[in-house]
Order: sequence, then structure tokens, then C-alpha cells
Amino acid sequence: MVSDSESTGRHQEPGFRKQVTSIESLIVPLAERDRFAEANWHSIQRNNPRAWADEGRFIAPHEYTEDDETPIATYPVLRQSFDTGEQDIWHLLQEIELSLDLMRKGDVWARPVEDYIEVVRLRRDSEGRPVAMEIRAEHFRDYLAARGAALLLGAFVLREANEAKLEGISWDEKRVTREFENGLWEGSMYETNTGGPQGITLRMWRESVDPDDDVPVMPHPSQEPSPRSEKTEFGGGGEVLEFAEGRIYWTEWIEPAELSPRIRRDEVEAQVHFIVGNQGEPKLSGSKLHDYRGWLWFRNSVIRELLNRERSFFKWWTHDTGSIGPSCITHLHFGLNELGHVNVAAYKMAELPEWAQKIWVAHNIPPEGGLSYELHQSQNLAAPARTGPPEMLIVRAIKLVQVAAVRAFGQELFHNLPDPDVMLRRIHRFQGASFEDTCHLAKEISRHVVEKLDQSTIDKLLSPENLKAANGNRLRSLKRLALLLDQLGHDGRALTKPLAGINDLRQGDAHTGSSSLAQSLELVGVSPDSQDHISNNVCMIRSVGFGLRDIAFAIDPERNQMKASGS
Repeated sequence: MVSDSESTGRHQEPGFRKQVTSIESLIVPLAERDRFAEANWHSIQRNNPRAWADEGRFIAPHEYTEDDETPIATYPVLRQSFDTGEQDIWHLLQEIELSLDLMRKGDVWARPVEDYIEVVRLRRDSEGRPVAMEIRAEHFRDYLAARGAALLLGAFVLREANEAKLEGISWDEKRVTREFENGLWEGSMYETNTGGPQGITLRMWRESVDPDDDVPVMPHPSQEPSPRSEKTEFGGGGEVLEFAEGRIYWTEWIEPAELSPRIRRDEVEAQVHFIVGNQGEPKLSGSKLHDYRGWLWFRNSVIRELLNRERSFFKWWTHDTGSIGPSCITHLHFGLNELGHVNVAAYKMAELPEWAQKIWVAHNIPPEGGLSYELHQSQNLAAPARTGPPEMLIVRAIKLVQVAAVRAFGQELFHNLPDPDVMLRRIHRFQGASFEDTCHLAKEISRHVVEKLDQSTIDKLLSPENLKAANGNRLRSLKRLALLLDQLGHDGRALTKPLAGINDLRQGDAHTGSSSLAQSLELVGVSPDSQDHISNNVCMIRSVGFGLRDIAFAIDPERNQMKASGS
């Protein structure tokens, strides 16, 4: 639906231009289509939909009738106006919104199950007034197919122009009409002037009412004893201008799709082709991909892209396996092979909707590095590996520190820790494949761990001497923690070494190329010469996790005894 008007200049001056566009739409059941063979913009336009009722009928605002008979069609967009002058409100037909599982956010209706694709959009003019409601054709034709209907568009466009001399107009007559396949064009041209339109105003009044009467009465016009009137001419004069106007009326049908996979759940063959071999084998898609009983290979960059989705799903199962997808209902079981490539079962990929497959296929590569052994253990041997991801180690170790601190001091050492799911989405081995990306991972760990240390709590636990030394040397929270661990009888510098390394490396995210930063890798147990960046990331995450665990054992004497006894 469109209702838009634009103009420039003043109506009675040269250079004036105006364009009005109005498009009305109507959902017509296929069985009723013949009744609209002669329909046009005039016949289907509805400026202010409201309910209509009499003693025997009620016609809802979205229903279209002919001569107030039984409703035979439906308006997909309702334009609500108010007699009190408030701004118009446009409504998308609720049936469409619910049928396509749309979620409204402001002036956009998105479909969450399709990665929040924008399906409907309300456009406004510069003053905030609604001027058009647009819907994605693929989704709307799906709806039409399920409903057994077509969409009738009735359109009207008006253009006006004023000039001292209009150039380029090819018709000679003052009024011209031309018909085309599905519409009509009308043109008119005449002279006007800058003085405005000419005319006559007629003023009529009565003098028979005495306002001083106790109860004045107005006589009927036919009984008025002394009507008075006068005429006044107005307008005209000024510069002579040429005025032209063109009007176009046309209708158009939007046909339903052949299938309705979203609403009627019709089977549709996917057209996303995946590489399944490295010897020139043809790519597979749809049912052929589903029948293939092998695995697919992907660059691990697919994990980063999926994690950046607004409602992505991510869960670790073992050191090298997990589940991931752009939503909680479109996730796949994946595994990592020796080269860090991602494996998923081909037939499971074929079960995803096509929009989700398109995300994966951009990272698809020929088989390289073999099948993930831990994925093989799970899917073929029914014996999942008894390993744990280092990413989970950090989440669990932070909780250990918090519990230990509460047991030992009655207070937590970290404040405002993020949700574990948020941490797992930010702290993971797939941050990148370069030293700069490893530094970025260090920055994320520092942001979610080191920067969450509660310095005020640590200061309360420090002895007066240590607190004075910390304040005198302007030590930050990490070094204050080391002092606290020293105070408890441990080597604080050794225990906080992984966190110190992270704190140094985080600077590399903004100052890449520093050789001193590469040396900081040694603090987290990584060789500065290693070029296996995924393994480096794993090592760094694991080192931080174990470092936090050791801090927990150092803080809580009872846990420290449990560690010594091997419990």
C-alpha cells in the first residue's frame, strides 16, 4: 500500500511540481477473481476503514464488499485516521503477521526463524507520516499460495506542473486520453496565471433575527422576509502560465507462489550446493545431499559468523565437539579435525532450511585433515570423548574463585560477571588465525575476567602495610590480588602469571606488531614462534582457566587441602 504526496514550489508560480501516488491492494480469493475483471483504483480504494453495521450485518474493517453484500475480499493493510487530527496509523493485517510468524520492531516486521530477515517495512516521510507498507514478495506469495488467493493492486499517479512555457509536451489537444494494456492515462493542459484562479464569491445573509429578543428564532430560508446578498470577483491577472496535469490509473495482479513451504509446509528442494569430495565430484544439494552418508568440511570462520547472529545457539560437548547454529532450532552437531576445520554430517545439513544452509556454504571447503576424531567417537562409535573444552574451564574456574572467596572472606572477588553464555560467545578459540586475533582474544578475556576483579573488596582484605604499598605504587587490581595471595602465604606473582600475560597481550589488539607482546605469550604457556594460532588460543584459554582454578585453591584452605589429597 502506498499513499504519498510530494510537491515543490508554489502552485501559482513557475517551477511548481507535484506528484501524488496512491496504491491500494486487495487479497482476492481465486474463486472470486472473475468478479474483479473490471476493478480499478476507484472501486477498491478505502481511505478510512471502519466497521460498518446495520440490524442484520456487521462488516469488519478489513473486509471488502460489493454493495454491502457478503465480504468477498480482504485488505492486507488498514489505514486508521482520526477525526481529531492525530497522525494516521497503518496496521498490517494480523492474519499475515501471525501466518508468517513475524515480530514487529518499530516499523519493521522480521521473521525470527529465518535469521530475523526483514519481511515487512513501513516507510514514513520526513515528518513521520506513514506513506508506504512494503512486503517481501517471496514471503507474501507463500502466504497467498496457502490462502488460495491473489493480490490485486489498484494504482493512481497524479503529476502537475506550472511553467511560463512548458517544453516537451507532445499532445496538441487540451485533454488527451490513452488506454494501455492494464490501465488508462489522462492528460490536460490549460493556461493559468500568477494571480490565482478567477471566480466569484457570493455572500448571503439575513437581518430578520433580533439578537436582543429573549428567545431569538431563525426563520426558515423560504420564509426569510429580507434576504441580502452580494457578489465579489476575485483572482486573475499577473503573468500567464501554462499548467499541465497527467493522471495514470492501472491495475496489476500478484500471483500466488506454486508452493507454500512456510505456512502450508510444502516440500521444496533446496538449491544450495555443497562440496563433498576433492576429486572433482559434483556438488550435492537437496535430496541428494540428504542421501549422502558422509561429512562436510568448513573453515572454522563459520563458527565466528554464526556466533555473530542475534539469536545463535552455541554449546560445547567435548574438547573438539559442540552444537552451533543461527538459531536454537537450526543448530548442528560439529567436530574439529586436526587442522581446525569443522565437520558436520551432510544429511543433517540437508535438513536445515535453505536460508541457514546459505550461511554454511560460504565457508565450505574440500575434505582436508580427515574427520574429527571426537565427532567420529560420538556419531559412529557411540562413545563420546571424555574431554572438556578449555572455554568451559574459564567459566567454571571463575565460579570456583567466587565460591572460595565467599567461604574464606565472606565476599566475592569478581563483580558484575557476565552470563556464562555471553562469556562462551566472546571467549573461544575461533577468534581468528593471526597473532593480532590472538591479542584480540586476550582483550576479550581481560575484559570478562581481569577487569571484573573488585579492587575495593581486595583492598579491604589487604593488610595495612600491603594496602599502603599498593596505593603508593598505584597498583591496579591484578597486582593487588597478587599481594593478597602473598599475604595468604602463596606466590602471588606465579599464581597470577597467566592473567598478567593476558593483560599484556590485550594491548596488541590496538598496537599490533610489537615484538615485546609476542614474548607475553610465554606467560600463558605459548611459544612465541608458534604459528598454529588456533592451538595457541586453546593453550591461552586453558592456561587462564587453570590459573583461576589455582587461585581458588589458594584462597580457600579447605579446597587447598582437597587438592593436596588428590580429591
